[in-house]
Amino acid sequence: MKKLVLAAVSVVVLVLVSGGFFYWQNQADVRALNKTLPEGVKIAKSLIGNEYRVVNKKDGYEFKIPPNMTDLKEVKYYEEKDSNGISLESLNDGVLGFGVYKIDATDINLESWVDDWISKFKTYSWTKEKGVIGDFEVIKLNENEHLAGVFNYFFKKGPRIYSVNSLSEDPIDYVISNGKW
Repeated sequence: MKKLVLAAVSVVVLVLVSGGFFYWQNQADVRALNKTLPEGVKIAKSLIGNEYRVVNKKDGYEFKIPPNMTDLKEVKYYEEKDSNGISLESLNDGVLGFGVYKIDATDINLESWVDDWISKFKTYSWTKEKGVIGDFEVIKLNENEHLAGVFNYFFKKGPRIYSVNSLSEDPIDYVISNGKW
């Protein structure tokens, strides 16, 4: 009986050690990316597969990183006076920017706020379009002359306005649709 218990305990210990080593090896890339991020902001990777997430407890959101950007080479966090943001750059030159603006009132009109934001960039020629992604009304902006066709999407939830930008609309749709705001 003692030999059976000892064998069972040995197997459990071996499984735990092996699992710990597998987890440690699987998370090496995100440990490197997270070194420069502030406390409360991190890139998380699923244990099985290659699903990556931005988990930002500091600013109160979480979103899945698009599958075509899972080869991240750099992540930067920015703090500004009225907004915070994160930029993601992948090895295949995919770039995704994400910002959150804290506003004073929840009843602010998104389109009016975006129009005010646009007015700060007087020399830019914006194309503006309204749309819907999931449960969110979005304002889509595009500027080809100065910003090489970068797409900027804005959406609002509670006392925050979120901004997502990229060279393609697909990752923006993915982030908005798969986020926890």
